[in-house]
Order: sequence, then structure tokens, then C-alpha cells
Amino acid sequence: MPQLNQNYPENELPLSWLRQPVAQPDVRELQLRFSCYRWLFFANLPDGQTFREFYRTQLEHREKIYLRGCPPQIADFLAKMKWQTLPNGSEALLNLRGNHFDKRSLRDLVRRGNRWGSAAEVAISTENAGKFAALQVHSRHGLEPQLRYLFRSDLLSGQRCFVFQTQQKQWLGAVLLTASAPGNWHTELILKARKSPPGIMEALFAAIFEQLRDEGHFRWSLGEAPFFYTAPPMCRTAKLVKFAGQAVRFAYDYRGLYRFKNKFLPEWRPVFLCGKPEIPVTLLADVFMQTRLLQLVAFAAGRRLVLPFRKT
Repeated sequence: MPQLNQNYPENELPLSWLRQPVAQPDVRELQLRFSCYRWLFFANLPDGQTFREFYRTQLEHREKIYLRGCPPQIADFLAKMKWQTLPNGSEALLNLRGNHFDKRSLRDLVRRGNRWGSAAEVAISTENAGKFAALQVHSRHGLEPQLRYLFRSDLLSGQRCFVFQTQQKQWLGAVLLTASAPGNWHTELILKARKSPPGIMEALFAAIFEQLRDEGHFRWSLGEAPFFYTAPPMCRTAKLVKFAGQAVRFAYDYRGLYRFKNKFLPEWRPVFLCGKPEIPVTLLADVFMQTRLLQLVAFAAGRRLVLPFRKT
């Protein structure tokens, strides 16, 4: 698989950050309770503004700042600015000029999926926002505590939504995309209805890939697979992050997420947590609570305790 062109590192942004036609950066921040850090979880930057320009005007003179989902170019820059950086996952990147659907097993899944309907891009509208929200509720994990602050989960202007639907217009799957730079699309959310037939998501991804390629775009990020990275944990905090990932695996199936994305033969690159001046343990505790990951773990643990009694 050809390597993706990295000639434009200035275009890179943390995951789920966007560029839009705005005059000033629109930053979404969260005050964290125990660490007293400020988490900048989303930001809309003006078209053409680089991350370094944003840093000089918004971050250079601030302390106790936390970012996540940072690609290597941004993590390296922040490390030079005396931030602490820790690997926390990998991002799956598809070269839209590459051959990601050549595997026979994948082509067979796409054909099987297309027997149940077809893929289409739908407008960002009030009606479709309602359908999208309904699919979230009826998705495989719709009854569980929903993670937040990690990705954009609502249909908003400037995004793109692709769905797989039956002939009766019933949505069986959906993918929400945002653009961080010209020619670069990022997957925010992947939804699949419970008990939907096999192959529909592969068929949906194949259709999205073809459309983005035909439109002349360059790169499609399938998003992050958290806790998957090759660098060995060097410091105590990095080891704690690795251990936490292993501990929550029973509640959050990130390995299944990795396997699904890996079937498209992506280029994997690491993504990082970045903290100024450091990433203390209290910051990780704050993030686990604010994202509802701890709620998800408690929910899964409770379900495990109750399940044996339901079977008797």
C-alpha cells in the first residue's frame, strides 16, 4: 500500500478539530475538576490557519492545557514547546488514490451487503438529524452510556452524512464525516443498527470511498483505534494509560473497532495525548470521568453481574 503524502504537515489538526469560514477560532473547552486543567476538546479554526498559528495566539501563554488525538507532527511540535506527550492510540488513514478494496473477502462482504439496499449521502436537515438520533438509540451500543468529548456525534452544518438504507428507506447504518483540511475527510461516528445483515457497513464504506475519490479528495481518516500503538510505554503515566486500556477492554471493544478498520488495509499512524506542562494521573482520572468511560465500565460490570441470574 503506498504511503500517504506528508508534504503538507501544516494542515494537520487534532482529531475532530475543523477548519471553517469563521473570523476567529471557536474553541470548546472543559474545566477539569481534580487536575484543574483546561481540556480543549473541539475547535473550529479559520480557513487557512495552521495549528502553529493557533498555538501562538491561543496556547503559548497558557498553563495546564490538555489536548488529545494529536497526530505526530503536532505532538512533535508540542514536545519541543516543553509539553508532555503520550501515545494513546492509532489513526487509520486511507489513501483515496490507493487500492483498499482489492481483498477478495472484503469484496465478497461488499456484495453481500448490497443485496440489502444501497448507500447514499443524505442532506444535513432537521428530518435527517432525527433519523440519525433514532439510529444512535437503536444501534448496537445505543443502550449503553454514550462517550462524549471524543468525537462529534450530532449532524451539523458543514458535515457529511452517508447512510446504508433499504428500498423502504430504513437506515441500517450511517457514517458521519468532517473535513479538517481541503481534500482530507475524517470519520467522526460509525453507527450500525442492531441485528442488521452482514456486509452493510463494508458496502457503505466502499461507496463512501468511491464518492470521495471521484470528487478528487486525497485522504480519508477512518478515525482512531484507542489503546493501539507500537511504542513501548516509557514513563509511569504511559504505563498507566496502557494498563487502563487493558482494564476497560471488557466494556469498550476497541479491539473489534481496530479489526473492522484494519480490514480496509489502512496506513496506521500514532495519535497522542498532549499536556502542558505534563500529564498528571489526576488529569487521566478527570478525562475518564468526563468522557463517561468510567460509566461505561460500571454499566458493563453491572451487566456481567446480572447476566448469570437472568439465565437461571
